[in-house]
Amino acid sequence: MRMRDSTKTRTAERVADLSSHFSRCLTRFREANRFSGPSLHFHLRTVERMRQHADAASASGDETYLEMLYATLAAWGLHRMGPGNAKLRDSSEFAPNARAMFEHAAPFYGRSVLDLDDPSARDVGRQIGKIIEAYKGDAGLTLSRSVLVANSKALHHFLPDLMPPVDRAYTLMFFFQRADAPGSAAETFEVIFPWFAAVARQNAQEIRDAVACANRSGGACRWDTSHGVHVRWR
Repeated sequence: MRMRDSTKTRTAERVADLSSHFSRCLTRFREANRFSGPSLHFHLRTVERMRQHADAASASGDETYLEMLYATLAAWGLHRMGPGNAKLRDSSEFAPNARAMFEHAAPFYGRSVLDLDDPSARDVGRQIGKIIEAYKGDAGLTLSRSVLVANSKALHHFLPDLMPPVDRAYTLMFFFQRADAPGSAAETFEVIFPWFAAVARQNAQEIRDAVACANRSGGACRWDTSHGVHVRWR
């Protein structure tokens, strides 16, 4: 997928503006306190549980961790009652599919977006984009045909320092001024991930300080759980 020149220029300008005002954006996000309740509670518990594991195999084999992830994704809007709404697969199907996806992503376990130069970011974006695309249909976590949002949010809770959680209202609108991906999940993620890495690299120390604040005291920093969560276009 190729971005039009006008889209690429607009995105470069918006990324540069965000990066240069990163501290102010982070402060405004904290002050807004827009996300709380179950979405925060289960997110914190899931990331905490994941970080208890020294390796990918141990984490992906942890049934309690997978149950917490299931609850987190539901709290993050990926399962809603009623026909036509977002739906996660049944828990008996979700767990083995998530485990398979995480085993595929195991080489990235423990890596951080802060450490990626431009070539590495392009390579990681391409490889993870393929993983996101691969787990759909009967192998997927969601009944939706669009897997970018669900799979990126699941992978964020497996690779929290590397993966940003992608959504429609913030991420896709920021890049494309539309709420749907302009290409396949793999193509879209491959295009946008290097921009994430650029913002993270340019604001690496502030991101590290924010995560240290969350680990130390929580409070206003409680959403600052990882390196990857900071480049979600707040």
